[in-house]
Amino acid sequence: MAAPPGRVVPRNQHWVPQFYLRAFATPETRDSSCPQVWAMCMQEAGGRPFLTNIRNICAQSYLYSPLRDDGSRCVEGEAQLCHLEALTSRVWPGLTAATIDLGDAHIRRCLSLFVATMYLRHPRALSLVKDIQRMIVSRTEYALRQQGVPAPGGILRIHARAVHWDLEQWEQYRNTSANDIRRMFVRNLLATARYFAERLLAKRWSLLVAGDPVFITSDAPVTIHHPSRQRVGIATTGAVVVIPAGPRCVLMMDDQREQPANQVYHLRDGSVGAFTLSQARQAHRFMISHTNTDIALAEMLRWNDSRATQS
Repeated sequence: MAAPPGRVVPRNQHWVPQFYLRAFATPETRDSSCPQVWAMCMQEAGGRPFLTNIRNICAQSYLYSPLRDDGSRCVEGEAQLCHLEALTSRVWPGLTAATIDLGDAHIRRCLSLFVATMYLRHPRALSLVKDIQRMIVSRTEYALRQQGVPAPGGILRIHARAVHWDLEQWEQYRNTSANDIRRMFVRNLLATARYFAERLLAKRWSLLVAGDPVFITSDAPVTIHHPSRQRVGIATTGAVVVIPAGPRCVLMMDDQREQPANQVYHLRDGSVGAFTLSQARQAHRFMISHTNTDIALAEMLRWNDSRATQS
């Protein structure tokens, strides 16, 4: 779908929506036209916290709007994401205030699709599509060197998988452009989000609430944990999915269905450091906070020290 006549496709496209970032803006700017957050780059040794407008963080040029064959920008991906953001922004204030009804079917469907989409729309998913394409090309070229080029319609075995050979299709895939990779990324995002949302709907949901505004977020807000597995995804049995909703509240989804669902749990003082550590570890580049990130780091270190003392 191309942009309708007269409609301008936004160049700066956020993978973390601005309404979400606004929830973590500094108290004095949160309700202004120029909300700002504290951020710190986790990829730079000795990086210092800095204030930035939410327009200037967690965004890339035309991330979800690859070029069409006629040179215009495709608007479908960005339009669907904007529609979902508009719906979710209506219920988010109730989530951040921990007054929302997690048992409401409409709210659950909206939030599950939003969380699944947040997980899938990150630029690292685009990098993954690139890596997979390179891997398939590499394995196919190796098989061709070992087995020779099959006749049209013949079989090429790639890692014990039998593939019907199509030279034209192979050449198109081997020569996939960066723009084609972006198209694949957007198609996969839109196609996969609903499947992941259904997996989230089946989980037990809880809200974790802190007495003070101490939670942070990052440029990869959706974190996934498992008690025994290193490689884990949303659909993994036993996976715990967490997203900070605001400085006072975290939404958690797990598979402990024997426990009461849709509850609000008030955290003990000193336990927030675990969530701060999780966000810091899984950040792509930036930790993001409503206050100077040094405060969040200090809380994380206190929690880590107390844990070491207990062990």
